[in-house]
Amino acid sequence: MIINSGNRHFSINENRMKPISTFRFILFGLFWGLMVAALPNAATGQAVGEAPIQPAPAKLAMDYFVSGGAHLEKGNLDQAIADYTEAIRLKPDFFAAYLNRGTAQRKKGEVDPAIADYTKAIQLKADLYDAYTLRGICYGKKGRYEEAVADYTKALEKKPHYLTYIGLAWVFATSKNDKYRNGARAVELAEKAVHLHRNANSLDTLAAAYAEAGKFKEAVETQEEALGLLKKPGPVPQKDLAPYNRHLQAYQSNKPWRE
Repeated sequence: MIINSGNRHFSINENRMKPISTFRFILFGLFWGLMVAALPNAATGQAVGEAPIQPAPAKLAMDYFVSGGAHLEKGNLDQAIADYTEAIRLKPDFFAAYLNRGTAQRKKGEVDPAIADYTKAIQLKADLYDAYTLRGICYGKKGRYEEAVADYTKALEKKPHYLTYIGLAWVFATSKNDKYRNGARAVELAEKAVHLHRNANSLDTLAAAYAEAGKFKEAVETQEEALGLLKKPGPVPQKDLAPYNRHLQAYQSNKPWRE
């Protein structure tokens, strides 16, 4: 199973046939081929010895899955969803197709269908920590913090991952509901995320945690570092910089971020 770009684009290998099964299949194919070659082709009128007419091979679920992944990478979300939907039609237990279709829907802002797909993926493969993390993000967007915290916690039980630490820390640092805010816990989780992967995203979360804990000096310094890492590779679109700048302005005014 291969995960790509933090968005959980999955590529999976289908189970291979056992060697003995393959051998028997080949023998049967050869035997059947000899029988057919000895007869005229009544359906097409072909003479014996002519090359048989081969029908175009039907696309498999994996073909649509791979195509969906390519479209998802390019941001062609509608086509990605259509491809994953066809993959699921052909292979109803294709948990990775549900997972990736959910991600395409989430990126489109279609949160409820995304939650439904992540839930189906979990039903098909209960140890899929990614689905819990991604569903937690969706619950957080809808203000369903109880369910978000439960999903992030479940994901961490299965496999500690920096994106899961970020998601849970963000709820504790920025929730509009006082019940779920916990600055000290947010800092603890965000520091673990930074330790695993120090990038603009994890530092942005740590800055929010510091602000919730009342450590605005550390919040400003950390947010400035996050902006520096974001700009390091080269020019960054303003729409990508805007949220980081808004967070920084809040911390410079000694205000925690709320979302």
